[in-house]
Amino acid sequence: MMKSSKKACIIGTGRSGTTFTAKALSKVGREVGHETMGKDGIVSWCLVADGADSLYGTPWSALSDLI
Repeated sequence: MMKSSKKACIIGTGRSGTTFTAKALSKVGREVGHETMGKDGIVSWCLVADGADSLYGTPWSALSDLI
């Protein structure tokens, strides 16, 4: 597996498969969180809006230094 210091940020809409995507990436060895930041990135529909607040999950403002 290739090593990379870059993090993935995958954005979807509600009910678009973000949970499935996070689980699939986990099965191939990537630590990608669903609506939380993992070591390798995040998969979240909460990031669709470009605002400081989020209904739940990680907002964009918390990711600006991580991605």
